[in-house]
Amino acid sequence: MRPVVKTAVVSGGGSGIGRAIAQRLNADGYQVATIDLQPSDAKFAHAADVTDPAQVDRALAAIREELGTVTILVSEEAGYITGQILGVNGGRNT
Repeated sequence: MRPVVKTAVVSGGGSGIGRAIAQRLNADGYQVATIDLQPSDAKFAHAADVTDPAQVDRALAAIREELGTVTILVSEEAGYITGQILGVNGGRNT
């Protein structure tokens, strides 16, 4: 049986509450990627404006390439977008 890899993405993870959430998830054993206008010093930090769907798509594609399947998505940013962030196809992230 393969070990379960827990992967989290925290938007708004560059500072404040989002950063604290990212740090806690990391301490709890998650591989954590952050998305923020001003990325943190996290290993998998990505600069993106979450109100721009194209930037979010690029950041998520890079995160999937680096870490694989995303287990948890925490939306903790000051802005927002409408629409699909992570696709779900038959119970699998796409």
